[in-house]
Amino acid sequence: MGHSPEAIVTLTLAELGCLPVDDEGEKLVRRYLDRRAVVGPSEADAPAFVDTDGARLKPDGFSAYVSRLRRVGVNAEFNGALCRGLQTTNSKKVNHIIIQTREKLTNKINIA
Repeated sequence: MGHSPEAIVTLTLAELGCLPVDDEGEKLVRRYLDRRAVVGPSEADAPAFVDTDGARLKPDGFSAYVSRLRRVGVNAEFNGALCRGLQTTNSKKVNHIIIQTREKLTNKINIA
């Protein structure tokens, strides 16, 4: 963004939404604003960056806040990848069991 932590933590939600940013920045701002209501009031004049108690962040805590946000994002991506992998593995196992059961039933029918 090119702004100091002191300037960023004073932004309201409306001001954050109006910042001149590139396309990538626009996507990040939109994603943040979409999720921001989880931690506090989402009126236009509410602070854009708040802690888990809904209090405005302090400039000296902003870097740690951004770092935690990144960790949450990485963790969510990892969990999603892990779940997709498990789902694929489970689907393959289920398909294998269905095929084996079908073959056993076919063999029993053919023997009878």
